Amino acid sequence: MIPCRYSAPRHTGFTLIELLVVVVVMGMMITVTLLAIDDPAQAELERAMRRIQQTMRLAHEEAELNRVELAIKFSRDGYRFERLEQNQNQNQSQNQNQNQNSNKTPGNPQTPGSTKTQNTKWKLVNKPRFMQSHKLEDGYELTLMHNGVSVSLDEKDAGRILLASSGEMTPFELYLRVPSANLSLHLVGNAFGELRIPELDGEAESLQK
Repeated sequence: MIPCRYSAPRHTGFTLIELLVVVVVMGMMITVTLLAIDDPAQAELERAMRRIQQTMRLAHEEAELNRVELAIKFSRDGYRFERLEQNQNQNQSQNQNQNQNSNKTPGNPQTPGSTKTQNTKWKLVNKPRFMQSHKLEDGYELTLMHNGVSVSLDEKDAGRILLASSGEMTPFELYLRVPSANLSLHLVGNAFGELRIPELDGEAESLQK
């Protein structure tokens, strides 16, 4: 008779290497998940600053394309867009004075820019839609800097950044803060109309319009 051979049952559990692989994979998945779940306050702050950046770019392009002088005016709780327009009453008076002076001996010409300052004023702009006035969320704080000096956002004619039809722009630094969450971002604009957020775009990167 041929004797029957019984083999010992094999264990089907995980080996140490397999367990290590599972732990590594799970760790990677947890890391990716945590990175994907961003701080809501930080994400909202980034969206608010990106909105200012993109809106200013669009408005600057609008100024160049339509050959108009625009500005973004910041206040403590938001911002709005304005357009420099001729004062019709003063413009009519100027034309009358020019007609009267045409028969007189020519004198010294006016200082460049003086007529523009006297006979123009800033008017609120709400079109296109992206240029509508915008109010920031509660708890946000704005600080505007020009040449290293803080600009008052309480005064009527302060806090204005020129977006010129020539493509130039008033150099500035704008800080947007959430004091309750100890969060802050800042937007930098130079005279050539370039806008960047150093914390998001990188210190060395200069984004074109």
